[in-house]
Amino acid sequence: MLDYNNSTTVFLWVLAFYFLPMVVGFILGKIKTISLTKISEIGYKLGDPVTTKIHNWSRKYKLLSIKNGHWLLLFLLIFLNNLILVAFVRRIFYGIIFVIPLLLTAWTGFGHGVLFSKPKGRAGILLIFFEFGGYLFATVIGVKIGICILISLISNNQPVISIPWDYVLPAVVFLMIGAAIETLSIKAASKNMDLNNIDKINFEQRRAEIAKQIDDD
Repeated sequence: MLDYNNSTTVFLWVLAFYFLPMVVGFILGKIKTISLTKISEIGYKLGDPVTTKIHNWSRKYKLLSIKNGHWLLLFLLIFLNNLILVAFVRRIFYGIIFVIPLLLTAWTGFGHGVLFSKPKGRAGILLIFFEFGGYLFATVIGVKIGICILISLISNNQPVISIPWDYVLPAVVFLMIGAAIETLSIKAASKNMDLNNIDKINFEQRRAEIAKQIDDD
């Protein structure tokens, strides 16, 4: 059973919600039952409209940072986006209804499984390890808080929120490393890009094209 008072137990359950769907996604991707293109399309439609809107708004500042070579600013924008919009809002704040971050974890694990089933899809595994590792730690925090609130309501007691502080620092550190890796990757790739027209790129179309290229490999 889920001992919600034990953070380690909650963490193991979160890992199960990630790795089991990942295995399923890897198998289905290998036998070509589902494509990364389809996963990408579904994931975009399932995105949280509020945080997605803020993310799209902040994208223009990321593009300006790339265009002007302001790599420290780009790092900060990526880190704050991942920390606030993804880790805090989607994994911790939405953890009030603790099922939400668990479902997000399961869906992401499934998508990663499909991605890793493709040879080219494994290129960014280091970034995924740190970036999503941070989200997993944040999920533990959100799930534990959500379960504490639910148990308090069921038992008709005053809600007592127990925050697993030992998962806060790893979440922040992992997200910082992930943001640094992503920034360095973009900096390296920018050397072969026409930065003058970067603000005209249709990112959703480009993402779909990349997903199709990985599927066709």
